[in-house]
Amino acid sequence: MGSKKKTILKILADGRIVVEEPEAGKQIDPALAFYLIYNNVADVVNENNVKIGFDEFIKRIQSSVNTSIFLVLMDLLKRGKKVSMGVSKNELVLVDEKTRILVLDEDAVINVENLYNTVDRAIKQGYKLVIAVVDMYGDVTYYEVSKMSFPKIERSGEFI
Repeated sequence: MGSKKKTILKILADGRIVVEEPEAGKQIDPALAFYLIYNNVADVVNENNVKIGFDEFIKRIQSSVNTSIFLVLMDLLKRGKKVSMGVSKNELVLVDEKTRILVLDEDAVINVENLYNTVDRAIKQGYKLVIAVVDMYGDVTYYEVSKMSFPKIERSGEFI
């Protein structure tokens, strides 16, 4: 029985991560690279093609990886979901389910207008929106969000 060959990732001097093998040159998101290395699916080499360890990899990417994105990505992949990176730095997409996931830390502040616009954009593009809140212990709670409208009440001098 032969074992499956590991994917080789290369971390470049500018911090970008690209696939060396099997698809040379394809850029990969740091959170996805983190997941692949963490789960021993990939090895990482530096720009001189010297294999580096997990600790060295973390030091090199720590400013560019969002830990909450990694935790949600790991949770979703464990659940058998097919996940891709979203358009913004804190967004994931469930590919086969047309669902966008907005990842927030439990202490994150999001203003109502931004939330409304995010929900509106997702709905207009045919997606469902889910907010994934990551607590200080790394646990993830998912909330489905839908659009709600608040029509202005037109009455002279009255407040209902």
